[in-house]
Amino acid sequence: LGREALEWFVDGFNASIVAFGQTGTGKTYSLYGSGGHSSLCESDEQGLVLRIFAELFNRIEQMSTPGWKVGLSCWELRHNEIVDLIKGQPSKHGEMAESKGPIESEYTLVEVRSLEDVCAMLAYSHEFS
Repeated sequence: LGREALEWFVDGFNASIVAFGQTGTGKTYSLYGSGGHSSLCESDEQGLVLRIFAELFNRIEQMSTPGWKVGLSCWELRHNEIVDLIKGQPSKHGEMAESKGPIESEYTLVEVRSLEDVCAMLAYSHEFS
């Protein structure tokens, strides 16, 4: 699970990992591992998100193609409202709007350059979760 999203991303497409389900069904465990949000990078049992990012950064390091940029956005659906977990507030419209160029979003997109950056942003976004 997740390898297909990683392959799409490496091939130049946007990729997302989404967990959906009822409370208590294991979404957080699947995404973040046994440490949950609190100890993301320190857990021996890392979840899907960190394993995918670790492999992505490993592949980028091995490639000879310069110019890779990796962005991270964090949001959740809360009571039928989409909340940007980096801004810490609900989206105005709760949906992405298409422009004449690439799809633009109201959601914060942060450039991450390492697994440590990912861990820091996920820990920060958890404050608003």
